[in-house]
Amino acid sequence: MHKIKMINTMKILAVFMTAILAAGFAAPLVLAQEGSELEVSEVSADAEAETEIELPEAGGSPDSVFHGLDRAIERISLALTLNKVKKAEKALAHAEERLAEVKAMIEAKKLEAAEEAQKQHGELVEEAGDIANEIESDGDEESTGKALNDTLGLKLKMMSHSEKVAFIKNRILERQAGKLTEEQLAHLRAIFEKIGAKATEAEIRIEQKKDSIKIRYKVAAELSDEELEEFEAKIEERIKEKDEETRIKVRDKIRAKLSSDSSDSDEESEEDNSGSSGEANLSNE
Repeated sequence: MHKIKMINTMKILAVFMTAILAAGFAAPLVLAQEGSELEVSEVSADAEAETEIELPEAGGSPDSVFHGLDRAIERISLALTLNKVKKAEKALAHAEERLAEVKAMIEAKKLEAAEEAQKQHGELVEEAGDIANEIESDGDEESTGKALNDTLGLKLKMMSHSEKVAFIKNRILERQAGKLTEEQLAHLRAIFEKIGAKATEAEIRIEQKKDSIKIRYKVAAELSDEELEEFEAKIEERIKEKDEETRIKVRDKIRAKLSSDSSDSDEESEEDNSGSSGEANLSNE
């Protein structure tokens, strides 16, 4: 009982500290993040394609004085997440933010900052794999089925992350081909090779965990190989349908933002043209 009280007290203190930090540094963090936000309107021809990968906006850039604070808040948030599946998903979400930071820093030609974001990405992806490997069941059919569902969901998310890494790598190298020296391009390739290697390693570990739970579920539910494969296929289909719904919502939100930014730009242009016409008329008078 005393242990439980201590844990609860620690949680409350951690939440309190997070609130103070967030309140005290919210404005500077926003300012820091604005400078490194992904430029979604940078290349209008590619905007449609980039919405399909659902990459989040970059957080505070690695070369920002507030970057350490941002990461500390993330660590507290992860520590307070006790559910293993949600914790692994959160670590992966933070890793995707680091991937967005790598992209933003490369576009800003800050390769050292990009390398720092890459290292942090690797740590988070590795942590997601570690947490996934801690998922267990009680051995009965119900809990083992849930564990299979959870690990399969994490496996699909990790696969999606690996696809995003490959997409960003190809897009960045394509865009920077004529802008950087061969040495700088080699540096970029090395950064993305490390990102890809970490993602692949975590994907393999989660796949192995999922397979071990799958075998246990077969025994607990007394299924044949065919029935087991059918059961896994149904889980995967259900997860993909849910993820697709989320993906569409995110895509529509990004498209709405692009449309809004475009409208604002058109309005500003019209105002400028109107002002210029007025000045010209006065001049003629």
